[in-house]
Amino acid sequence: MKLLALAAILPLVVAAPSPEADSARVQLVNDHFYEGRPVGDFMQHRRNEQLNAPSSETAKKLDWTTDGCSVPGVRQALAKYPGLPKFFDFADPCTRNDFAYRNYPKSALNSRRNAVDKQFLEDMKAVCATSIRILKDPCLVLANSYYAAVRIIGAEHFGQKTGRAERVHKSWWQELQSNQTQDILNSIEQAGQALEKEKSRVSHSRRLPARTGF
Repeated sequence: MKLLALAAILPLVVAAPSPEADSARVQLVNDHFYEGRPVGDFMQHRRNEQLNAPSSETAKKLDWTTDGCSVPGVRQALAKYPGLPKFFDFADPCTRNDFAYRNYPKSALNSRRNAVDKQFLEDMKAVCATSIRILKDPCLVLANSYYAAVRIIGAEHFGQKTGRAERVHKSWWQELQSNQTQDILNSIEQAGQALEKEKSRVSHSRRLPARTGF
C-alpha cells in the first residue's frame, strides 16, 4: 500500500515546476505584460502575437484569452444609457489583467499580483481621463469598485493553468458577493443619470432664444 501511495504522488512531485522554471516564466510574462506602458501598447502587442508568428518559441505557450469585465448585470446596466459604454470601456484593462492572471506561475502570487492589480487600476484611470468632465468622477468610482473586487476575489485565481480542466476559464467575476456587484452597478447608474442630466441641459440650452442687444 505504501508503494502504491508513493507511486501515486511521485508524478505530482516530478511535474512540479522548478524555481528556475518559474523564474523564467515570470520573466517571459513580464516581457509581454508591458508593465508601466499604456494599455494600448499591450493591446497592439497582443494583436501582433495572435495574428503573426509569436516572437519566440516560448511565447507560443502564453495564454491570450480573456472574458473581459464580465461582472453580472454590467452589460444590461450600460445598455440603459446610450453613449455611456464608450466612456466606461474597461475591456482593454481587463484583457491585460486576464493575461497576467492566466500566465504568471502560481508561485508569483506574492511577488507580482499587487503590481498586476495596480496596473489594472492605472489602466482604468487612463480610460477615465478621456471621459467627458461630468463622467470623470463616476468613472473613477467605478474603476475603484472594480479594483476592490479584484483584490477581494482574485488571489485564488492568480496563476498559470496547466491542466486541461484548469484551462477552461470560468469568469471569476461571478463569485462577487451581491453587495460588491451592486457597488459596481450603482456607479454605472449614477454615471448614467449624470449623463442624461447633461444631455437634458444641453438640449434645453439649444432651445433657448438667442439674446439680442440694443
